[in-house]
Amino acid sequence: MTSKERALLRSIGSAIETTSQIGKGEITESIIKDLDAQIEKRELVKAGVLRASPMPAADAAEILAKGLKAEIVAVTGGKILLYRRSKDDKVKHLL
Repeated sequence: MTSKERALLRSIGSAIETTSQIGKGEITESIIKDLDAQIEKRELVKAGVLRASPMPAADAAEILAKGLKAEIVAVTGGKILLYRRSKDDKVKHLL
């Protein structure tokens, strides 16, 4: 992903709502499945890492990106922005 593409995705991501929260527990298969369905539908998802979480947002981003086969667009504070191109041609592709 180029820096221009990353900047475009960050600008789009600033306007979308956080769709998942990572709290006190670990990142489970159910969280990954939920985000997988969301990212397939939207291509860009934002997740939040609560302050009570035992892991920093950067570590959570790495785990989620690996589990979703997605790219990390940004980690800002407790927010994670992930991108993966949808396999469904009915979705309007962001990149």
